[in-house]
Amino acid sequence: DTSIEGVQNIKWSLITAKAADHIDSQKLAVKTLEAEIEGLDLSIQASMAKEKAVPTTPQQLSELVHAASVVFGGAPTAQSTMCGKPGMRPRQQRGSYQKSQEAFK
Repeated sequence: DTSIEGVQNIKWSLITAKAADHIDSQKLAVKTLEAEIEGLDLSIQASMAKEKAVPTTPQQLSELVHAASVVFGGAPTAQSTMCGKPGMRPRQQRGSYQKSQEAFK
């Protein structure tokens, strides 16, 4: 009702109470979400710390390469056959490349 009496009869206290209740519930939701975000930030930081790369020394790299090349009969054979690439001579056993990958894990 847009008449003067209609506007005067609006229960403003009820509208104000509903608005205040809605604002309070939204503030509570914001606090809950902020706490969840903070927890997620901490778990992200922990995951990032776990994923941080550890520098590999030249000695470790050399050991890895030599361990992987054992399947091919040594590093020179692995180089000449391109780690068992088809068509390269001398031919390597089937699956040599996959076996060499296990040494890197």
